[in-house]
Amino acid sequence: MKKIGTFKAKSSKDIKGSKIGIGFECLDRQMWDDNDEAYRLVGELGVKHARVQSGWSRCEIEKGVLDFAWLDRIVNKLLEQGIKPWLNVSYGNIHHTMAKEPDAVGWAPIFSDESREAWKHYVKELVNHFKDRVTHYEVWNEPDITVFWNTGTNVHEYMDLLKMTVPVIKAAYPDAKIIGGASATGFTPTGFAVLEEYLKEGMAQLIDVYSYHRYRVVPELYSPEDMRHMREAFKAYGGEHVELWQAESGCPSQSASTQALANTPVNKEVQAKVLCRSFITDLDMEVDYACYFHFSDFKFYYRDGYCEVPNHFGLVTYDNPPQLKQSYFALQCICALFDEDTVRAPRTKIDMSLKDMDRSKDKYAFQIDILNSMKTGFTRKGYPLVSWYLPADLLPSYADNPPYQPRDIRLHVWVPGQAIKNPVVINPMTGDIYSVEAELTSWGNRQDIIKEQVFNDVPLMDYPMFVTDMAAVEDMIEMQ
Repeated sequence: MKKIGTFKAKSSKDIKGSKIGIGFECLDRQMWDDNDEAYRLVGELGVKHARVQSGWSRCEIEKGVLDFAWLDRIVNKLLEQGIKPWLNVSYGNIHHTMAKEPDAVGWAPIFSDESREAWKHYVKELVNHFKDRVTHYEVWNEPDITVFWNTGTNVHEYMDLLKMTVPVIKAAYPDAKIIGGASATGFTPTGFAVLEEYLKEGMAQLIDVYSYHRYRVVPELYSPEDMRHMREAFKAYGGEHVELWQAESGCPSQSASTQALANTPVNKEVQAKVLCRSFITDLDMEVDYACYFHFSDFKFYYRDGYCEVPNHFGLVTYDNPPQLKQSYFALQCICALFDEDTVRAPRTKIDMSLKDMDRSKDKYAFQIDILNSMKTGFTRKGYPLVSWYLPADLLPSYADNPPYQPRDIRLHVWVPGQAIKNPVVINPMTGDIYSVEAELTSWGNRQDIIKEQVFNDVPLMDYPMFVTDMAAVEDMIEMQ
């Protein structure tokens, strides 16, 4: 391969639409700084959606007085950047629940008439205030774990909250889209078991979207089979219309003692690789929406009282001004490549080989790598776009394993009636773009039947690489 240029990012304003969003949560507890520089940087990412928490506790600091000014700023600033916010409606409120801490996280307002009426009033005023700017409303966050539902996980209690809240939202804004679930257990056996109970109690008839979360250093543990399982579950209960959103998925850039993946020995490079692998996993599964958690690091973790422990899930640091991580630039590449002009192409056939493979002593070992590799076909502006990588261990030192060693391979691609005429290879981790030699092979003596296109000496990395036609990406290449 020969380097011909570097990747040129697109802003959110420059991208018409996509399935890709960013987590912009926790400003209800002011765990990171809401500053103007953050909005400039999030707008330059290329994301088209942002998940924001509505923060009842911050909206009603004085009992009986609702003030949405802080939330107005977030919603308006995101819209100015070409990003559509959606609201996670949460959490409790110290004035209307048994909470002892002002954040009232985990305190569902369903255990007294007073708390229920106060919650309904809050939701009504919230939706009335934002219905001209926000279309999607998600009820609560992770009610299936005790961290955020501190009476103990209870299907009936969450469904009680959902059944109480949806009519209030719909009365204020009939066209509102309702998001339910916000499931922490996601595609795990527990997650499917909980979902089944939700569906038995009528969830499919209440919601337009079901959201779930995923925190894995190996995101490929979730698969297209899991997505089919979830879609079939909704279909079994009359919920064919329900979209499936991956609403939280992230990896810290350094180890911390709080939140998901606590005490995992990660670094900035691992974070960026997990991000790239996560989004390709989601796009391969054909999710309706995929969101990365989080835009910014947290200065501290606030739940049940102040905790002086920073957290590092962000694409940027909490410094002023924020510092950009490798994951920030990787997501810029993913956003530009996978906008509305790129769609899944399930008829694309992708294979791999080594030079002189039949005589190679690595023949059978490499066949296992082929079996384990992730190979996904897309089309972009009508041109084939292919991703490939080996989901190798990103934490070899954690298990005392040797680090993954990339190797050059032969990539075989067949697309019905098409070939990549001017192929380029894109590395999202570095932003480098290369030209690559390719050969067309035909079937027998039929030169008109293309058997496959072979790209020689391309690297098999532990994160996705992409090959496509120059014409599909010429607007995002800075030629050298």
